[in-house]
Amino acid sequence: MPISDAELQILIEKIAIDHNWDLGSYKWPTLKRRVKARMVDTDCFTPEKYYKFIEENEEEYKKLINSLTVNFTSWFRDEGAWEWVLKIMSDKALKNEQIRIWSAGCSTGEEAYSLAILAKKIEDSYAGCGNRKPKFVIYASDIDKVALETAKKGVYAKDRMNIDDSELSFYFDEKEGLFSVKEEIKRLVRFSVIDLVKDDYPKDMDLILCRNVMIYFSKDLQAKVFENFYYALRDSGFLITGKVEVMPMNINHLFEMINVSEHVFKKK
Repeated sequence: MPISDAELQILIEKIAIDHNWDLGSYKWPTLKRRVKARMVDTDCFTPEKYYKFIEENEEEYKKLINSLTVNFTSWFRDEGAWEWVLKIMSDKALKNEQIRIWSAGCSTGEEAYSLAILAKKIEDSYAGCGNRKPKFVIYASDIDKVALETAKKGVYAKDRMNIDDSELSFYFDEKEGLFSVKEEIKRLVRFSVIDLVKDDYPKDMDLILCRNVMIYFSKDLQAKVFENFYYALRDSGFLITGKVEVMPMNINHLFEMINVSEHVFKKK
């Protein structure tokens, strides 16, 4: 069941009209693979049949949109990267009263709440220091509205909680096998829909995490997003990307590589 470029273009234009989401700069082989997977699951053996099917089936249309976004995440994913996150957050807390962090491509919220847990630990460490207490503000965004609704609820099954049992009770309320992020943690996070291709970015960030999102973008689009991150960061702000994501050569003069293995960059 091959999909031609012309057939994919029809679908891209439909999604742009229906959801105001331009997929034209995304990697087409990846889009084709994901569309084909949905075609197999729905027994639609031609693009024409599948396109007609999503016209008549809103639930499948939602599944398609969800499959085209990046929705894999977990708590404190990649230990080495999180060691750098903690170091950056702690160092910024020594210098700034307010520390602004953005989880760009937050999916169902695990990364954003992981940041919030670290922020709470750092804030609590300043108890008894008089008026000197840093305040963290965490922005979390995704293009997938369904994933964001899950993130906002902050409720997760036990099998998704790769957090030490001794800490679960500090940051989650358990009920009937589900773990809900405590309100004091949720209050640190501000969720919103942001399309990295065309929407405005939040400004004055001290740290941006955007991991394993740009691998789905074309080289030109990657360069544009990296440049936008540069302008979204404060002076000496940090950017952490996925381990397989490579900064385009025409952009790398904007950032200093701080750690190669964990892809930690600092704004020049």
